[in-house]
Amino acid sequence: MLSYYSFADVKFAVVILIRKRMKRTELSIKTWSIYLFVLGFSMIVLPATTVGLFGYANDGELWIRFTGILSVVLALFYYQVSRYHLSELFSWKIAGHLLGMACMTAFLVAGIADNRMIGTMVVELGACLWTVFALRADKRILRLAATSKT
Repeated sequence: MLSYYSFADVKFAVVILIRKRMKRTELSIKTWSIYLFVLGFSMIVLPATTVGLFGYANDGELWIRFTGILSVVLALFYYQVSRYHLSELFSWKIAGHLLGMACMTAFLVAGIADNRMIGTMVVELGACLWTVFALRADKRILRLAATSKT
């Protein structure tokens, strides 16, 4: 059957659909960057309060503030990834969450950390799954767009 739409029309529609769907993934990453920024900034400015929220005692060491600096830097990176639509890096966020959860699990098993670590693992898992499902939706749109070209 002869279509009334040109390839350029279909391509334009696909680009619009992809950008609309990519906003889900970008929202996931942008939200994670805001979480990291708030957490990191609070670790720099109010380390005792921040560490206390997670149930740990503040030992006054520099590592808490240094970890906050790393968190803020990572937050700025994730924000730019979402802002400039660097989709090639989206899957690396998932890999980072999986690595983080693997390390936390190893700490629990080795007895280095206690059960308070589970709360952080739940946050990691939630952020990871949000990004995974957003990326799957993007890929579904790409597959539908590819089949509509024929």
